Amino acid sequence: GQPLTFSLRSVVAIVILCVFCTRNLQDMSVMVAYNPDRSTLFGNATLEGDESWEEDPDRRATAAPGMSKERAKHTSREIDYIPLEDLVQTSKFDPHMCPNGTFFINSTFANQTLPPRKIPRIVHISGKRPCLTGAFRSSLKNWELEGHSFLFHDDPAVDRLLTKFWPEFPHLQLIQECLISGAAKTDLWRYLVLYEYGGIYSDMDSAPGPRFTTDAAIQPDDDAYIVVEGGGFPAQYFIAASPKHPLMFYAVHRVYLRLFDVNNVLRQRIPVVTGPGALKTAAIDFMKDEKFGYPEEGLYNDTGGRQVRVWGTRATNNEFIVRNAVRSRYKRNGWAAMDQKPYSTIANQVDEATKEWLLQSCRDVLFNISQT
Repeated sequence: GQPLTFSLRSVVAIVILCVFCTRNLQDMSVMVAYNPDRSTLFGNATLEGDESWEEDPDRRATAAPGMSKERAKHTSREIDYIPLEDLVQTSKFDPHMCPNGTFFINSTFANQTLPPRKIPRIVHISGKRPCLTGAFRSSLKNWELEGHSFLFHDDPAVDRLLTKFWPEFPHLQLIQECLISGAAKTDLWRYLVLYEYGGIYSDMDSAPGPRFTTDAAIQPDDDAYIVVEGGGFPAQYFIAASPKHPLMFYAVHRVYLRLFDVNNVLRQRIPVVTGPGALKTAAIDFMKDEKFGYPEEGLYNDTGGRQVRVWGTRATNNEFIVRNAVRSRYKRNGWAAMDQKPYSTIANQVDEATKEWLLQSCRDVLFNISQT
């Protein structure tokens, strides 16, 4: 037969068509991501876990050292919306199990008697277990704001939210193979819990400053509220947002991208990969402007009509949110008493077989797990 030939005009037309299709697929993925009704995506179907993983001993035996159950651990059949009351009670923690020197802290749900606002009156705090030393308990009492629910998410509650299937974030369970510390998991979790439920997230050792409850209080029409930290970029130790806010959506995806680029899973730089570095880039994504990585005070609108209000400067951020509300000497002893291990300790305690496995890039870890 005759060989196929293409004119220059035909080649250009094909290239343009491919680009157009690719851009439309990307736009469709964003539209799906912002669809709050997941039933329109999956109907009443449930996601089946990979049961053969647990039933086949040969598959478990040939898995990477120390990682044989990772696939099962990060594969959840849960897909529906989890009510907050149910989520924070995941572990059904017994207050009598708190170690000596710590005090049980309970989640409380406020009666909604105040006027509604976009950012729900919910304060989210996370920790290994709801058992705090006196210094941390005293600090967190500052977050018992009028008309606000105060929710403490322990490890089982955090894991439950991270391991459920999210149509908006289809790679969420897979990418957790490269999250080996509680700090990195909590970074990802804070973006996710605010995306799903909205409200206020604060680190356990941060507290509201004097202006947060006065002239700089969250307003009814505020869509998201962040402060500038000492480095001049958006603080990650405190974030407030309405549900389904694009800033949180972008933050989750920035964690994806940065984790995929990690060349050494064990030695990853958490502040850059999942922490403030990811949030800073998400803020730039939100505004489509590099300058927003170091924002000035003001109200910012994106092209879709969503907003972020920024408060504070490098010098004044503590007027809004006190970064270190627990003194250093109480903090060091408190972390130990509450069994909150720093990342450096966790990395050093990994057994040799697992350490060798985790000295690979995230891409290699994910590929090798896929081959088991």
